[in-house]
Amino acid sequence: MLTMLCVITNLFASLSPSHPTSASDFNDYTSFCQKAAEDPEIFAHFKASGIYQIVLEHLNYDQGKQFLNLIMAQSPEFLKYAELFRTNDLIGDPKVFTYPVIGQMSPSTLRYIKIASDLTLLFGDLNGASIIEIGGGYGGQCKIISDLYKFKKYTIVDLPGPVALTKKYLEAQGVTNVEFKTFDDTINDEAFDLLLSNYAYTECTTEMQEKYDREILSRSTKGYMISSEQGRKKTDTFNRLRSYGIVFTQLPEHPQTANSSLPNYTLIWGANPGTSLK
Repeated sequence: MLTMLCVITNLFASLSPSHPTSASDFNDYTSFCQKAAEDPEIFAHFKASGIYQIVLEHLNYDQGKQFLNLIMAQSPEFLKYAELFRTNDLIGDPKVFTYPVIGQMSPSTLRYIKIASDLTLLFGDLNGASIIEIGGGYGGQCKIISDLYKFKKYTIVDLPGPVALTKKYLEAQGVTNVEFKTFDDTINDEAFDLLLSNYAYTECTTEMQEKYDREILSRSTKGYMISSEQGRKKTDTFNRLRSYGIVFTQLPEHPQTANSSLPNYTLIWGANPGTSLK
C-alpha cells in the first residue's frame, strides 16, 4: 500500500519541499488537499482524483472483500451499522463496489471498519477515550470510530493541506470533539488513551518520528500502528520505543497490503490480556 508510495514519491522529488516530513509530503498532493478544502466542486469529487489516489482511495474490490471477510469473522455485530458506515461514501465521489451482505461500499470504508474492529477486539470500549491519530487522511478512520463510540477527544496530526481537508470533511460529516494539529505543532497533552497510525508514522522522516516519540507515543497508554518500515529504520524505531518503556507486540498486517516481498506489520501495545485478531 504506502510502501508503493515511497517509490511513487521519488517521481515528485523535483516538486517536493526541500525538507519533506513524510512520504506523502509532496506538493501535488498537499496542494490538492488544500484546494479540495477550499473549492466545493473539487471537494465533491476529491476521492476520485488521480493525484489523491496516489496516497489514498486506491484499494480494489478484492482488497475490500478481504476486509469484509475479516469484519464478519471478528465483529459480525458491526453489520447492523452498515447504513451509518455507508455515509462515509456520500462525500468525495469514491469508487464503490457491491459486496455480499453489506451491499455497496468503498474498499477504503471497509478498511476503516476492519481497523475499528481490530481496535474494539484489542482495547475494548472506546467511549470517553482520548485518541490521537498520526496521519488522518481525510478523516475516514475518525468518522468510522465516531459511528461506534463517543470519544472524549480525537486529535489528528497531519500536513497543513490534508489537515484543512480533514477538518472540512469531518465537519461535513457532523463529527465533533476533534482537534487538528500540523506536523510542526507542539503537542502538549499530558496523555492519550490510544495512539493510532495507519502507515503514516513509519512513512515519516526519522526526525519527525523522534518528535512523535517524545510528544505522543511515550504518552500513549495503548497503541496500534500499521507499519511499512524495514531494515535499519525498523530496528531504530523498535529501540526508541523500548527506550520509552513501551512493551509492544509485532503482528502481521492482515490482510497484507504490501506490493512487495517485504510485508507490512502491525505494532500494538496496551491490549487487553488474552485478546487476538483473526
